[in-house]
Amino acid sequence: MKIIWDWSLQTETERILDTTRQIGNGFFGLQHFYPLSWDHQTKYLSFGVYLPQLDYPSIPHFWSQVVRLDDNHFPLLAPPALLTQTHALLLPIDLTPPSTSSLENLTQTVVPRVLKFFHQFSPSTPLPTKIIIHPTYFGTYGSFNLMKSDKKVILIIRLDQGIKTLVECLLSSLLSQSAMNDLSSSWSETEFLVDWLISSSALSQILPSDPTWSGTLSTTRHSVSIALQAQSAHFLTQIGAPIPTFQTFSLKNNQVYYHNNPLPGLTARESRLMTKLIEISPAPLTLDEIADLIFIQEDKFSLAAITKTIERLRTKLNSLGISRHYLATASGIGYYLKN
Repeated sequence: MKIIWDWSLQTETERILDTTRQIGNGFFGLQHFYPLSWDHQTKYLSFGVYLPQLDYPSIPHFWSQVVRLDDNHFPLLAPPALLTQTHALLLPIDLTPPSTSSLENLTQTVVPRVLKFFHQFSPSTPLPTKIIIHPTYFGTYGSFNLMKSDKKVILIIRLDQGIKTLVECLLSSLLSQSAMNDLSSSWSETEFLVDWLISSSALSQILPSDPTWSGTLSTTRHSVSIALQAQSAHFLTQIGAPIPTFQTFSLKNNQVYYHNNPLPGLTARESRLMTKLIEISPAPLTLDEIADLIFIQEDKFSLAAITKTIERLRTKLNSLGISRHYLATASGIGYYLKN
């Protein structure tokens, strides 16, 4: 297995695009991460999402472009013009290659041990043949791709983070696809499993101490001062980010709206689902209630068909620049809208 470290202005440009995408589509707001301004003197907070204060609106339709980037590819496949223009905004900041030698050395010894443990923990899950690590100044403390058939894992680790964050992202890459697709696990449920593996399982005995790590759930449930929330909201205004309304989804004249705009392209079945989800939000819509909405004949009821319908709706929301995580799973009950 190869471990490759790679940093460049190109990888930082891609990081900025991915970070602004998740600001624009509402994901960070849903998960209680707070966008904050970055400069060379920044003292990072674990729940902060850091971006340089650049003139993003100077790029035509910047925010409407980034929210529609396809997150099935990681790093994102962005239009060449958008990449070039964002790269040009970044140049005056004068970023220098970060020093990561000590973390690189630690990774060479720790990661093989982690993968050996993981194979014993989940022997049916394939292990990666290549791990590419992009250190970054920006974004959340860490990100990852979902490992696919090429068995390549891509990790993005912020410079204030250590080995446990790297391991967290690695485990998330290996587990998330199966957890979400096979078990209908939510984002937070998957992160709970990873946090537990690092902090409380036998894996914790082979990991070195890392004071920078606090775990995803602890980070996202951290109490944040009103002053810092206001600072984040002001920063979003400064960079021209979309400002959410109080209620994300609503009904107007029997039509589904996202913020102040009608939600286009819904089928009749999807429209019925969204309407009912909005009407009862934040309460869950049970599986039986969903079946009543989407199956004309009772004998056609199928849990697999319900799951596929929900996944198609999540995919459609995502394609419209709306985080799929707004449509959440209520385990053993049904689904609900985070609104």
